[in-house]
Amino acid sequence: MLGVGGYEGGYRLYMSALSKNDLDALQKITGNPNITWKEYKLSRFKAVEDNLDRIPYFDAETVIEQFQAAFEKDAQNGTRKESIAVKRMLYGIVKRATGDFSDGSIYQSPSVIPVTSAEELIRLARENPYGYYKLEADLDFSGIAAAQGSYIPERFIGILDGNGHKLTGMQHPLFGDLQYAQVKNLTIAEPTYTAGVQAVLAVKTRQVVVGDVTLDKMTVAGTNQQIPLVKTKSDAYYEYGTIHVTLES
Repeated sequence: MLGVGGYEGGYRLYMSALSKNDLDALQKITGNPNITWKEYKLSRFKAVEDNLDRIPYFDAETVIEQFQAAFEKDAQNGTRKESIAVKRMLYGIVKRATGDFSDGSIYQSPSVIPVTSAEELIRLARENPYGYYKLEADLDFSGIAAAQGSYIPERFIGILDGNGHKLTGMQHPLFGDLQYAQVKNLTIAEPTYTAGVQAVLAVKTRQVVVGDVTLDKMTVAGTNQQIPLVKTKSDAYYEYGTIHVTLES
């Protein structure tokens, strides 16, 4: 309500003696003396619905599925924990992807940075962990050494769009620490790991969304153990679309 009215028309009116109560403040802020809270909330929900497809960071149906799953868990547990976690996760991702709203608005696409080599992705992610990176070619990690147990050990808080491409030659996790990040449309093809490797995609995650990721023909030397896609999941973690894993027979 305060956001709609702004500082002068919303916050100042609501927090001062210029309104008798919450409803009186709402009616003055909207300029509609007959509006009710129900009408106001329904109109806000409709505005969100109308604008959802304009947000470039998420697929509308995926967001709806996330909230549906969260609301179902909350209903079973008698809490609001899951739905609040989803709100925080999506808000955090957008907040970081837009540079804390300093570079455009929620409805403007961030600058998409094309990536054509594994070395380039590692360097760019180190220089700008908030970036939106889109693969324009398959990336070969053969011969690239890990640092602190992963190729990108520094915290990554951006978006990685595989754009249908493959990561090959991998022997270590891609990320050490993912926070408020998205990874999507990616195939990790024929990786070979030792038994001590902790994860395929990321060692630690917090408030992360992963969608349409395929792990194809993974081998783990000297063991039949299947390494997890992600080792540690803190707060909200959500997978959507196809998450497919096959082991080398």
